[in-house]
Amino acid sequence: MKSVILNPRFGGKSRPWKLLFLIGLALLLSLLPAAGLGSPLSALAAGPLVEYVNNGGFETGDFSGWRVSRAGFYPAVQGDRVNLGDHAIHMGKTAGDTIDVEDMILSVSVIAQEVVITGGTEEPLILKFDYLKEGEDTGIWNNFLAVFINGEIIFSTEWEEDKEGWQTYEFDLNELDQELGDSFTLAVVCGSNDPDDTADYYIDNITLVANGVEMIENGSFETGDFSGWRVSHCGPFPVVQGEKFSQGQYAAHMGDGGEELFNPLRIASIAQEITLPPWAENPLLKLAYLVEFGEELEGYEFEGNEWFWLEVLIDDRQVLYACSHTGDWQDYEYDLSDYIGETFT
Repeated sequence: MKSVILNPRFGGKSRPWKLLFLIGLALLLSLLPAAGLGSPLSALAAGPLVEYVNNGGFETGDFSGWRVSRAGFYPAVQGDRVNLGDHAIHMGKTAGDTIDVEDMILSVSVIAQEVVITGGTEEPLILKFDYLKEGEDTGIWNNFLAVFINGEIIFSTEWEEDKEGWQTYEFDLNELDQELGDSFTLAVVCGSNDPDDTADYYIDNITLVANGVEMIENGSFETGDFSGWRVSHCGPFPVVQGEKFSQGQYAAHMGDGGEELFNPLRIASIAQEITLPPWAENPLLKLAYLVEFGEELEGYEFEGNEWFWLEVLIDDRQVLYACSHTGDWQDYEYDLSDYIGETFT
């Protein structure tokens, strides 16, 4: 008996606040000269999506790629409050060291990163992140989470209405007051001047994308269901499950090759129609797949044309076929350049 699991992976407010601006600018000027952040980051191409932030989801389980200034225990990588994946950052509340800025005593925690735009880009750069605020402030600006680019504040929780659960914020870097070169400093700051404040702040999934259009809806199944997909069932399959996945919290279990997979053709499938825009450059289909065998088939090597198999099709073209035990998740890429400007399934 075999199991096959498929896991495809495919704006700011101009509201000046002198104190926060000076805090961010002072922190950046004091931290970054000693940070050694001169080496360029690698740009990872995923179809029309180019990601520039290193370890923006903190899935390394640490602060790799980031320069950190702590206030007491914060910031800290943790896995209890996350929006996607296994880790997010607890930026802090009030504990820790203080610094004196314009006669105000504050506790401040900072993570910063030098972001390099490899080769430059004329496309819009969109910064996106998820944040969570738990608890209540005792007064305006007493406790805050803020994001800066080269010392210019682009986001603060004080600008946003309090809402339950994780929230997503997007900012188009074209809205900055300053001109950006090929690199800039991105900093996330959490500060407080009220030791009795009870609010906690978390941040996750910091991304900066150029030309960032994700063509597959719900490609990692993180909705917990098949939203965006057209599904053909065979017995109980396919099913979204959270026990085996390559990243995030879910993957699709396509079938187990046993009696539970039954219909005249014994096929379970998911499908989605995609239109690649004409401006797409080097588009790639990316996915991770896993084929597992039951104990009775361990060590057996299939050679194709077997009863049990997993395939990926673009229209009627087979681009991936798997029927042998993979041992672990396998990453797969397929060049979609032939489909630029076209619609396909």
